[in-house]
Amino acid sequence: MVFHVTAPAGERAINQVTLYYASQMDSRPSTVHDFGFVSLSWNSLEYVGAIPIGTLPPAGPPVTPDNIIYLASVKDEANYTVTSKLYYRSGVMAFGQGFLPIIEHYGDTLPVPPPPSCP
Repeated sequence: MVFHVTAPAGERAINQVTLYYASQMDSRPSTVHDFGFVSLSWNSLEYVGAIPIGTLPPAGPPVTPDNIIYLASVKDEANYTVTSKLYYRSGVMAFGQGFLPIIEHYGDTLPVPPPPSCP
């Protein structure tokens, strides 16, 4: 899977572009570490990097085009960081598109209603 990031420099030059990727989001482990990362390289037009299908992220199943979650982070020489939106599969992540995070309900006794059905 090849990823392209367009990030024009501001007042300071860009010195790092990183793509973070996962195949799940699970809040149950005591130390959550779902995302792996790859550094992207400048090709004179944009930043580009690749993650082979089947790569194992730090947690969860191997990544595929059908389960990948990813975002880009750009840092300049002044250490200012800009982060992209979160993507799922090939588009911006939105509620109700099939992705289901695993979130532990922490020790209170408040009733939690079921989520509304999506049209």
